[in-house]
Amino acid sequence: MATRLGMGMTKALIDICGKPLLHWQLAMLRDVEDVRVVVGHQAEQVIACALTLRRDVTFVFNHAYQTTGTAKSLCLAATGVEGDIVSLDGDLLVAPQDFRNFLDAPTALVGCLPISSSQPVMVETCHDKTGMMVTAFSMERGAAEWSGLARIAAEQLRQANEEGRAERHVYHILEPLLPLRVVEVRATEVDTIDDYERALVWMQQYRDAWEGL
Repeated sequence: MATRLGMGMTKALIDICGKPLLHWQLAMLRDVEDVRVVVGHQAEQVIACALTLRRDVTFVFNHAYQTTGTAKSLCLAATGVEGDIVSLDGDLLVAPQDFRNFLDAPTALVGCLPISSSQPVMVETCHDKTGMMVTAFSMERGAAEWSGLARIAAEQLRQANEEGRAERHVYHILEPLLPLRVVEVRATEVDTIDDYERALVWMQQYRDAWEGL
C-alpha cells in the first residue's frame, strides 16, 4: 500500500516515464526464470498489469497485507523454493547492469547505495580484504542506504518465519545474519512524493540501459 505516496494506488502501478513501475521491474527480471509477485492491495490490477508483459509470473497472495510487512510477503513467496531468493521491493528500480552484477554474485548479499531517499533504512559498514560489509541496520545513522535488495537462502526465510521474525520488515530477517557482503548499486525507490519526483529524473538518466531489455 502506497499510503505515504498519496497517489491512491499501489506502488507497482504508478507511472514512471510512461510505464507502470512493475513493467520496469519485470524488464530487469527478464533473465530470471522463477519470478514471484506478492499481491495484496489492488491485487487484480497488479496481476493484470504483470500479465500484459510476462505470462509466466507466479502470483502469491498476502491476505494480511494491511497488518504485516514486507518480511511476511517475502516468506510467503519463498514457499516451496530451494536455494537462494533475491528479494526486490515493489518500489525499487535498479540500474540493469548493477542488477545483473547482483544476480551473478556468489553469496548472500545486500544492495546498497549512497543515502538518497526521504526515509531511508541506513546501514553501518566495515571493510575487509574482500570489500564492504554491512554490520547493522539503522533508521537513525549509517554510512549508506540499504536499497531493499537482498539475496538470502530460502531455508533462512523459513527459519525466520518459524521464529516470529517475519511480521515486519525484511531487514529484521537479515539482522541475525550480519555481517553481509555489500554490492553497490545505482538505484531509486519510491516511498514519498519527493522520492517519486527523484525517480522520474533518475529514470531519464538511466533509461538507455533498459533499451536492450
